[in-house]
Amino acid sequence: MFASSVKRKRPASPEHKLQASLVAWHEQCVARNSCELIAIPNGGFRRKSVAGKMKAEGQRKGATDLVLALPEGRSLWIEVKLDDTPTTKRTDLSAEQRAFRTKILSLGHSHRVVRSIEQYRAVIEEFGVPHLERAPLRRAGEPRRSAPE
Repeated sequence: MFASSVKRKRPASPEHKLQASLVAWHEQCVARNSCELIAIPNGGFRRKSVAGKMKAEGQRKGATDLVLALPEGRSLWIEVKLDDTPTTKRTDLSAEQRAFRTKILSLGHSHRVVRSIEQYRAVIEEFGVPHLERAPLRRAGEPRRSAPE
């Protein structure tokens, strides 16, 4: 193979890793019938043709990373951002994300920025979502168990 034909895989961004960790914790610790967590695939680099299709399907600049459907018709829109650590630099909301937050709040929905699993846990507690304190332990090689019903 020629070097030019080999596609290099881009390393996962720290924000992606944080969001994936939040979703994994949620799947392990939150009762399935208490709420529904949904990711909004809004970021990333795409070819123009794919980006055009996604925009036509309703993708919006500034939309949050996650939305949590809650009982009684409530919803919580969640933006995942990094905090300052030894290996990452704090990220803040872009102008589009601030505009989206303003619109969501004006429609009577809730919006939070989450920078860690601990912060996510505190936010869902604020909204009355029951959860386990930490993910159930499993032995090496044992499949992931789902959260209680």
